[in-house]
Amino acid sequence: MRAYDRFLEYVSYPTTSDPTAGRTPSSEGQLVLAKALAKEMVALGFEEVVLEKTGILRGSIAATPCLENVPALGLL
Repeated sequence: MRAYDRFLEYVSYPTTSDPTAGRTPSSEGQLVLAKALAKEMVALGFEEVVLEKTGILRGSIAATPCLENVPALGLL
């Protein structure tokens, strides 16, 4: 799938924040998107994929062989 196809898929989710919700994530659509992203991460080979009830999604990719000692990169 091309990058713009992924982008168009991601923006199709209704993720508008609800300031009156009193919870995180503030809309159900945000959690639905996070679940879809978690499945995609697993399919792409991410390890330790975790989706917290607050909607925080994290995972890791193993280092390239022979580059295990270089600094890690985090994307937020």
